[in-house]
Amino acid sequence: MPRIDGMQALEIARKNNPDTAFIFVSGTPGEEYAIRAIKNGADDYVLKHSLVRLPIAVERAIKGIRERRERASLESRLRESERRYRELFEKYPHPMWVYDVNTWRFLAVNDMATKRYGFSREEFLSMSILDISVESEAYRISGQRANPVPASAAVEIIMRHRTKNGELIDVESTSHDLAFEDRSARVEMAYDITDRLQVEASLRESERVKAAVIKGAPDCFVTADHNGRIVEFNPAAEATFGYTLEQALGISMTELFVSPRLRELFSHSLESNRIAAEGFVFGERMETPARRADGTEVPVEVSVTSCGSGTRQLFTYYIRDITERKKQEDMILRLARLCTALREIKSAIVRIREDL
Repeated sequence: MPRIDGMQALEIARKNNPDTAFIFVSGTPGEEYAIRAIKNGADDYVLKHSLVRLPIAVERAIKGIRERRERASLESRLRESERRYRELFEKYPHPMWVYDVNTWRFLAVNDMATKRYGFSREEFLSMSILDISVESEAYRISGQRANPVPASAAVEIIMRHRTKNGELIDVESTSHDLAFEDRSARVEMAYDITDRLQVEASLRESERVKAAVIKGAPDCFVTADHNGRIVEFNPAAEATFGYTLEQALGISMTELFVSPRLRELFSHSLESNRIAAEGFVFGERMETPARRADGTEVPVEVSVTSCGSGTRQLFTYYIRDITERKKQEDMILRLARLCTALREIKSAIVRIREDL
């Protein structure tokens, strides 16, 4: 070509369309020139007296182009994946970091880690994972993190961390291994569960107090589920009705101690979220006979509360044995009748005297 040689043409081709196949076809043999052409990006170098090689060279050049395009596509997808991972890492709403599994040193931390722990990014990168762990946890961490953890088998552990200002926080850690800048590393997400554990501890304490109150209460506490089956039966209920806790659990309230003549009424009231007929509702008290294990009946006073809804609804019955009260009421009634009779007799005696 006039005013342009092969190397200049190669340079123009690679600059304007790098994916175009470029093969030198020359009549002048020259090993040194051919090597320079290949180094500058030519796909092949064919001599005119060896044109039989040209189809093979073209086929190989086309194959090379496909491989370059595939490699470029893979590299592009990898860069996009890394960009998205970095974006996810930085915007993750919980502390997250990457550390070297051999030295335990931090390699990267996200913004939430710096905010929650109080260390700057530079401070984090000069520290190790053990620096934020309380002393009692440090040795345990070293032992637990020694083995490889693939992403498909992420490890979850609960531990205690220390922030820059000395605050101790409980975290639930989820981690798995990954390659980070040609290092064996591990990515870890730390969920602050301090508040959750405090709530759970308060709940356990509340349940403990409740259990102690129910166990020591002189009145019967019986809890049934939405089907009327007993799930809680305190010692007072055992003493009053003659059933053990094991015998009562899972048994229907109706079958266990509702008087046979009241069973249909009780079942209907349970379905309609009422405990008795004639407008009796939750929170009110009702007197009714209840059946003991031996078949005898005992007068009781019952009130009921409910919590939850649907299949999670529970009914708690507060039951008091009023046998003694009934006896006293009956005695008072008989005394009242006796007094009335005596007054009537006295009035009759007075009238007789007056008539005399």
